[in-house]
This record gives sequence, structure tokens and C-alpha cells, in this order.
Amino acid sequence: MNRLHILSLALVLAAPGVPALAAEPAAEPETPSEAAPPDAKPVLICKTLSETGSRIGSKKVCMTRKQWDAHRAAAQDRTRRAQKIQGATNGN
Repeated sequence: MNRLHILSLALVLAAPGVPALAAEPAAEPETPSEAAPPDAKPVLICKTLSETGSRIGSKKVCMTRKQWDAHRAAAQDRTRRAQKIQGATNGN
């Protein structure tokens, strides 16, 4: 995995106050049975991510749903900014 991918993944994992997540208040469970026990571990979702430009390079990454959502939001934001910059340089 190249340095940029590692850096962006580290930033997403290290940023506890992501604005997109902070804007939405957490939904309270309606019944006590829906609440997770205090000693419950967060559920990890594992995905195999392939390295761009490599047919061999792939890495298994495990994060919670909240972390995956933050990772996806950050990637979408980077894509929007890159497209906006590219559009500005092309005279659009």
C-alpha cells in the first residue's frame, strides 16, 4: 500500500470528530433489550482492499461500521475536491 493510502487511512482512524458524523445525533435505542451491553466489543467489518496499479497487492482491513462510514465519506470528499480542482484547471 503506498504512503498516501496509509496516511489517509491513519487520518480517518485518528479523527474522532469527523464533521459528517458529528452532525448526526446518535439514535437512542427504544427498549433496553436493543442496547448493547457495556462490555460488548464493537463489531468489525473486514474488507480486502487492493492497491491501485497492482494486480498482486491487496490488504485485509478491519474497521467498525462507523469507521468504514468515515473512511467512505473522506474518500468521497477527496474525489469531489480533486474533480473540482481538475474542472477549475480545465477552464470549466
